[in-house]
Amino acid sequence: MADLVNVVANPRNPNSHPDRQIQLLARVIKHQGWRSPIVISKRSGFVVAGHARLKAAELLGLTQVPVNRQEFANDADEYAHLVADNRIAELADLKTPNLKGILEELKTMGDFDLDLTGFSQSEVEKILKSELGDPFAANDLSLMKQSTELEGAFTLKEDIRFKSSCKYEIPELRADKLMGLEKDQTYGLWMGTRELYRKFDNWLYMWGDASHGLPLKDTIIGFYTEDYKFEPVWFQTPAFTARFLNAGVKGVILPNYSMWTNWPQAIKIYNVYRARWLGRYWQEAGLPIIPDVDFGRLDDLDFCLEGIPVGLPAIAIETHAGPKTAENIVGIRGCLKAVIERLKPQGLLLYAQDVNRDLMLDNLLPRELHVVIVESRYARLKEIMKTRTKAI
Repeated sequence: MADLVNVVANPRNPNSHPDRQIQLLARVIKHQGWRSPIVISKRSGFVVAGHARLKAAELLGLTQVPVNRQEFANDADEYAHLVADNRIAELADLKTPNLKGILEELKTMGDFDLDLTGFSQSEVEKILKSELGDPFAANDLSLMKQSTELEGAFTLKEDIRFKSSCKYEIPELRADKLMGLEKDQTYGLWMGTRELYRKFDNWLYMWGDASHGLPLKDTIIGFYTEDYKFEPVWFQTPAFTARFLNAGVKGVILPNYSMWTNWPQAIKIYNVYRARWLGRYWQEAGLPIIPDVDFGRLDDLDFCLEGIPVGLPAIAIETHAGPKTAENIVGIRGCLKAVIERLKPQGLLLYAQDVNRDLMLDNLLPRELHVVIVESRYARLKEIMKTRTKAI
């Protein structure tokens, strides 16, 4: 035990501790006592782990706290532990099914204060109502729905060939089965169960990410990730279509297959064909879709826009990550302008992960176009780090 006045916080602690966290931690310490001591470096004399516990002790008016004094070989080791103590915990993926089971048990234990778990009453209720497990790992993978509007021998099977008047026989999307963007609703990126505490009307879920707790009826599936993660969707289309239908998602954005500028046109045309084919297939199965428009350069628009109806409710576009040269920005602006002018969409969902996004969009989009910007994973992680840390 050490006198509280002799326990000194590290002035370079990168983590900030909001009042709600300290108040909750103080309640836990008062209820359970000390489960973990405050770690102090013998080398510097500063706290290395337990800054929040130190603040909670001050809030409780304690005069002594348990400490664990440890050796560190050098300053680098000490600072590494200072940062890792919090960062490693953040990297954990909360297993909603396990958490839900524990909370359900605690709720049956009389007057137990659920706030002591770290979750507020409203957060507990939201978790208890959430979906269990992976919502896309459905046992029934049979595609029960088949279109009654396909001509002749056409049925909804994995080798179906849709009739098309488009260049390269790229499948045509049905104008009557396209999804729009609601002007009075909000859209955000799903990044695991931590997002349960942000309030959005619609969630953009990137295929392959953790889906525990995902609000399915408000979910739009997107594929702005590495191609290999969604290749199985192309090779096992009926099974994955059944999963989407069984999960009851709100809609699907067509896959964003890579369209690198230096790739042969044949590969890029093939990728456009696959995206449109999946889109038409999903439409016939009853899934609302938003076409993704991807391009490497301006002359790609010769085939990139094939099969997409003019004047449609919405399109989706990803702005690629990383800094751009002035020439890159001018090229992207030219392509975006051409896409909007040719397709005349009513809405644009922009998955934005580009540091030069504002430069690319400035004075480019028509005022009547309803634009929804969803911050990318990279932007969200940067936002999270800003709120939780300060420069070391």
